[in-house]
Amino acid sequence: SRAKRTMPPCIAASFNQDHTYVALATRTGYVIHSTADGQRYHADDTLGSLRIVEMLFTSSLLCVVGDGDNAALSPRRVKVLDARSRRVLGDISCQSTVRAVRLNRMRVVVVESRKASIYELGTLCAMQTIETAENERGLVALSANAESSVIALPSAHGAGVVAVHDGFNLCATTTVRAHASALAALALNADGTMLATASVKGTVIRVTSLPTGTKMWSFRRGATSSVIQSLNFGAATFHPPLLCVSSDKGTAHVFAIEGEAKSVDQTRGAVDGYDTHAGGAVATDRDGTTRASVSEAATTTATKLASARAGVFGKIASFAGAAVTGVTKHVQPRKFIAAARNAIEPSRAIATVTLPRASATSWSLCALQPTPGSAADKYAPPSLDASASTRQLEVQLAVVTSDAVFYDYNVRLTADRAGLFASSRRDDAAKESVARLERECKLIDDDEEDGGATGAGSASTIAELPHGRWIETQAADSDRQELRTNVNESMSQSMFG
Repeated sequence: SRAKRTMPPCIAASFNQDHTYVALATRTGYVIHSTADGQRYHADDTLGSLRIVEMLFTSSLLCVVGDGDNAALSPRRVKVLDARSRRVLGDISCQSTVRAVRLNRMRVVVVESRKASIYELGTLCAMQTIETAENERGLVALSANAESSVIALPSAHGAGVVAVHDGFNLCATTTVRAHASALAALALNADGTMLATASVKGTVIRVTSLPTGTKMWSFRRGATSSVIQSLNFGAATFHPPLLCVSSDKGTAHVFAIEGEAKSVDQTRGAVDGYDTHAGGAVATDRDGTTRASVSEAATTTATKLASARAGVFGKIASFAGAAVTGVTKHVQPRKFIAAARNAIEPSRAIATVTLPRASATSWSLCALQPTPGSAADKYAPPSLDASASTRQLEVQLAVVTSDAVFYDYNVRLTADRAGLFASSRRDDAAKESVARLERECKLIDDDEEDGGATGAGSASTIAELPHGRWIETQAADSDRQELRTNVNESMSQSMFG
């Protein structure tokens, strides 16, 4: 039909926990591609129309949510699948439409409009329910490390406030007032020690240290407002840590978390009178017990290490920010001081790419990976020698758009004499010159969009799995051990053989 043809070929997309693969939800099922080269590794066109697909690393376990085309794929139900054996292991029923799903090897987080629920992955038992702000965007972040299982959600206690929870011990840890306006994007690094946030204004990205809730770095995406569509940390092997962001401007930016930390609220975490360590988040256990926030004192050497490597540029920026605050604190409102600080302190992107066909996309996702064979791909301990002027960084920036196009950029940078990457690239032309488009390909071809025979895209599938009817093998509610066995078996098997 005409309405069907006007729908985007890709309804939604998500990266796996280490950003090595991307899963695309389509009108007939899902497809999974590698972010290294865009190659298709698995596809299924028998499930029906999906709105959410979430992978668990490269295991055969998937979580999917339908868009309501049929009763079996209700938007209020999360299905847990084994892609290799084509089995439905179990499902999670919700009271309202599921906005987002995140999982690691220990927990599944299901987000609805006004709450988020934490489930044990092995048994799909409900562990905890967390009240959130109105969350139509489905904003949520879950650390990939199962032992930490840090969860970040929009807090119900004010715009721009993030509630951080310990998903392993099922307790609130801290709340962070990240922005003055409503949140637009959240991201956690793999071990849950850094939180990145963006607001609906889309001009400034902030990075907060966890579990202290101290805002440490600010980055300026641009001077004009935009809709932030994707926000992700790079692989843990990068030094310095990297962050990427894409927006409705048709651009993707790469930031380096380096130099002297700009701790706006180092001692109390207070911004505009809001204490970031206050117990503002409300969490309710399965038995109805309300838990209070339990912030614990945590010490870190990050500030000292950053100061040692900051160089002249970082010290000048810090001094300028302090000077503005000192001059204006007696005569200007607090909000003006914060604005002045932000105008001086935020760092710029170290690389920027402009997508070739940005006008044809309604959303985009971006992720960072080490370039195969580069130093970041073979992890080495970071050097503390700030005088090394030959330090280089090579990055692979993968971007996936709503029209199912995959872009692969190679980004190469050389540090300045202070060992910093950010200050070595100042103008926009220089930022774009360090990024080279290596590959562009369509992930879903025209035949698949029309619902016809599979075309060249699926013909290149590397890991062909059995086709046919999905088998409902859901264990009874009373037999959680069988479900745990099935889930563990799926987690232990690679989807790609």
